[in-house]
Amino acid sequence: MLQSFLTVGQQILTLYLLLVVGFVLGKVKLLDDRASVALSSLVMYVVSPCMMLVAFQRPLEHTALHNFGVVTGVSAVLHVVFIAAAMLLIRDRDRERQNCLRFAAVFSNCGFMGYPLMAALLGSIGVFYGSAYVIVFTILSWTWGVYVITGDRSQLRLKPLLLNPGVISVVLAMALYLGQVTVPEPLMVPINYLADLNTPLPMLVVGYQLSHANFKAALQGISSWVTLVLRLLVLPLASLGICLALNVSHDLTLVLLIAASAAGGAAEYVRRPLRQGHRPDLVPGVGPDGDLRVDHAGIGRPGRGAWIKKRPPRRGMFLYPRCSMASRSCWGWVMGCS
Repeated sequence: MLQSFLTVGQQILTLYLLLVVGFVLGKVKLLDDRASVALSSLVMYVVSPCMMLVAFQRPLEHTALHNFGVVTGVSAVLHVVFIAAAMLLIRDRDRERQNCLRFAAVFSNCGFMGYPLMAALLGSIGVFYGSAYVIVFTILSWTWGVYVITGDRSQLRLKPLLLNPGVISVVLAMALYLGQVTVPEPLMVPINYLADLNTPLPMLVVGYQLSHANFKAALQGISSWVTLVLRLLVLPLASLGICLALNVSHDLTLVLLIAASAAGGAAEYVRRPLRQGHRPDLVPGVGPDGDLRVDHAGIGRPGRGAWIKKRPPRRGMFLYPRCSMASRSCWGWVMGCS
């Protein structure tokens, strides 16, 4: 037990040290917004798919498929609980602010932040099981998430749900897994090298984003505190309780807790309501024209650049004077990054 605790602590310390490197690079201006966006795009479109391919290159086993189904089912239950808690407990006089806080409380950054920790603690099998959580996350964020942000059912679209890097990479990797198609060794060597970047690159980006966080502004307002406590304490503890009640195995519980405990994420589709008259000051990472950059949980697609040209109003919800990615919008106030 002690050895297991020390191993987990060592892995988490490694992640935090990488984060500190990104923080320092941001402070000394060796890393800027453009580099951060480039690294995020590299992770989403190259590194994460390679990591998926590596994770799914394994013998076809009934136990693994069963566990994948268990994680999928429990993930759906957790999200239902998260949605109910957010709807009941998060209240704000500003309706749009309230909706974005609810989104942030429900949807964690399970890909960008979750995958590196799953890989560090459990290896590729952790990523294999964690992808099931991300699938549920993606479906609900592009359905309920779109609706809670826009309040408009006409904004729901099937195309962005299906044609995004997170879902496509899982589907292709699963197809190879089910068909027991083995990637040739000369191809797997560079794929493994790229997959190994999944831990350092996201941590550098998160550290850079922390270097530009305004924590004082982030902690203003009761609704922000309620959302913070929900996202980082109450919902993870509820997830643990549900896993224990359902008698979920240790490794699967760990995967679910990692995914459910990550700070909140956001998605590229927030661009649409902004273009239809919703306030861009609620989403730093959105330019005056309503453009966003990519999301970090594996569900977004690139915007057209969208650099912030002026500091957003300091309403106490978000932090960033300079943001370039959509996923900063809904959890920057929690952790100073996304």
